[in-house]
Amino acid sequence: MIKFSKYQTATEIPDKEIPESFDLRDIKGVNYAGKVRNQGDCGSCYANAFIQVIENRLRKKHGLFVIPDLSVQQVVSCNYMTEGCEGGWGIMNGFFAENVPLYPETCAPYVGSGITCS
Repeated sequence: MIKFSKYQTATEIPDKEIPESFDLRDIKGVNYAGKVRNQGDCGSCYANAFIQVIENRLRKKHGLFVIPDLSVQQVVSCNYMTEGCEGGWGIMNGFFAENVPLYPETCAPYVGSGITCS
C-alpha cells in the first residue's frame, strides 16, 4: 500500500509510486464504489457525483457497512448555493457539507425534482 503522508502535495509524489491503474471496485477484492444512481430528468449530476465521492472515501476509511447511502436529494433541495435540478457546482457542495450534516438517503430519498428543503 502506498502511503502519501510523507508528501506535502500530489506533485511531489514520484511517478514510480503512482499505480498504473486504480479501481474502487476492486481494492484487494473489495468493492468500495457504491451503487449507481439514476438522476432521471433532474440535472443533479453535480450532486450525484459529489455524494458518490464522499460515500466512497468514507467507506474506504471506515468500512463498507459503517457508512449508509447519503442523500443526493438533500444536496439538490437544500443547498441554496446551487440550482437544484438545473445544475450546480461541486465546490459549493463541499462548502455545504462543511456547514450542514449530510443525511442518510432514508431521511431524504431521491425524487428527482427540486422539492423544497424540509
